[in-house]
Amino acid sequence: RYRLIEATQCDVPLEVLLSGGRLDPAQLGAASHGSHESHAGHAAPAFSSFSYETDRPLSLAALRAAASRLPVNIYRCKGVIHSMEDAGRRTVLQVVGKRVNLTAESA
Repeated sequence: RYRLIEATQCDVPLEVLLSGGRLDPAQLGAASHGSHESHAGHAAPAFSSFSYETDRPLSLAALRAAASRLPVNIYRCKGVIHSMEDAGRRTVLQVVGKRVNLTAESA
């Protein structure tokens, strides 16, 4: 059931790494296929990041609902949340694909 990919210096196409083809290589440009110069090359980045900060506690139910509706081109989301439901503890948010996990930090 596993797919074996031979690679040199971890040079594996992103469409193989990210859900077996959900990624459209045309959207990523040349960085996602063909020959790669090296990891230190000057290819355009295939990914970007975004940060959000607030001093206000968040609703875990609303956060779970929002995270489950993220677009398919968002592959990873993580953070530390102060929630309205458990103001004394932090909650860790982990989103990978369509899997959403909210875990209260242990005391």
